[in-house]
Amino acid sequence: MRVRCDRLKLAEAFAVVGSLAAKGHAREALQCVKLDVTPDGCTLSATNMETSIRLELDGATPLEPTPKKTTNGSVLLNVARVGQIIRETTDEHLQFVEEKESGLLLISSRSSEFRLNTIDAKEFPASPGWSSEGGYIELPSRWLAEAIKRTAFATDPDSTRFALGGVLFELDHEDGELRVVGTDGRRLATVTGKATIVGQVNAYNGTIVPTSALPLIAKTLTRAETVKMAVEGNNAVFQVGGTTISTRLVDGRYPNWRQVIPTRENSAKIAMTAGPFHNVIRQASIVADTESRSLDFHFQPGSLLLTAQTADLGRSNVQLPIGYDGEPILMRMDYRFVCDFLKALDASQAFTLDVQSSTASALLTTDDGYRYVVMPMALDK
Repeated sequence: MRVRCDRLKLAEAFAVVGSLAAKGHAREALQCVKLDVTPDGCTLSATNMETSIRLELDGATPLEPTPKKTTNGSVLLNVARVGQIIRETTDEHLQFVEEKESGLLLISSRSSEFRLNTIDAKEFPASPGWSSEGGYIELPSRWLAEAIKRTAFATDPDSTRFALGGVLFELDHEDGELRVVGTDGRRLATVTGKATIVGQVNAYNGTIVPTSALPLIAKTLTRAETVKMAVEGNNAVFQVGGTTISTRLVDGRYPNWRQVIPTRENSAKIAMTAGPFHNVIRQASIVADTESRSLDFHFQPGSLLLTAQTADLGRSNVQLPIGYDGEPILMRMDYRFVCDFLKALDASQAFTLDVQSSTASALLTTDDGYRYVVMPMALDK
């Protein structure tokens, strides 16, 4: 195996793929990135046995074979050692040559040379590839990246209710509407968008993608304008350009999330802007209890008063002018939950805050299909 790589492009790709490798795993092969070389090009692969990635490497040129060295081949690259070589070397190109006779991998550049011990590439598990035989959906990559950003934080990977450790993808086959939902039982986030259905798609009614796989998927979404998603057995497969990610779906029954979203007419619907609201919450929470993270939201005609008080720190009172003219409403909420929603928006983005009473959930919505529900905390009697 002989290949010459553009170091900067290799470094970028290796960082993405290497982030999935199972560091410290008992199987040494899972601590590695697999480099496959054929006359047509090169790919990098990694897996942690739950999620797998296969990425076509740009800027890699298979070299002509020699009498004792072929172009084709596969080699396992230790993430820690090879990653450090790629980062620390300053030359423009790196060359990888597998020496079958000695069992070593030669990594060389204009000014450096390393000979590393390797393990048999056959010990690396096979990675599921892309297959569209069962049909798939196609999404704008930027939309999916935003959907992940707006829902993944609301999940609970540590919950004993396994379904809460993932994000639900639910497809309406009639109109192609895709709903992405995340919840931990105390708050819920959902984003709605349009998908293009290609072929016969029968799944997606209870497709729960694990939260742990979403950051990796998000990292690859800049590689193409669209992303393809297919459900194959117990796996969801995403293809973005020359990158394929397969992840095992979460078992379990997802909560009836529609019942959580309030539909009411006699509530206050207040126009807000993300940045100013986030700022006053951060101010008021300076003296909030670090365990309960509770903050009191006093909705009054013309203003919102945020208060927090702890015995050892003191009290805060921060006001924000708002367009509200109804009866006073006092709600206590986990300020972190509200801030998570605001951090998912641009500071200038407008949204609607729908509140009704101290015991009813708050609903925060944007014009682009983002809905977020926060359950209130009990007020002191």
